[in-house]
Amino acid sequence: MRQTAGVERPKSAVSSQQKARRATRPQSELKTASISKEPKPAPRPETAKTTAKPSPATSLNVLYTSTTAYLRKRPETASPVLHKLKQGESVRVFARDGNWTLVSASGRKGWLHDDVLKPADPAAPRPKEALAAPARPANPG
Repeated sequence: MRQTAGVERPKSAVSSQQKARRATRPQSELKTASISKEPKPAPRPETAKTTAKPSPATSLNVLYTSTTAYLRKRPETASPVLHKLKQGESVRVFARDGNWTLVSASGRKGWLHDDVLKPADPAAPRPKEALAAPARPANPG
């Protein structure tokens, strides 16, 4: 305890004059002893960089069925069949789980085994003619 002019008061007690000074100071001028500088955000963890370039078909996430395939509800052969896909149908890849791939085909989403999937064949025949330009809408007025 401190004594001031014969009156004892605890060290933590703040006088009304000190309170008044603190209340009139702008918030930007107030400083605390426990914070010496502004906190810095924690650095972000670096992500692993791959050096191998994916093939064009993989980068587009499009594969094709190599044979008749069964789109399944879960990544297992005992899972119910959602849809039967014909050979050569395109599928869009969403995820992989071991030897199974989550795909979207014919408006349905399900699992296919990797054995029935293949990338686009670069030797496949391509159309000789350029595709027709899209029709232009008529100018109003």
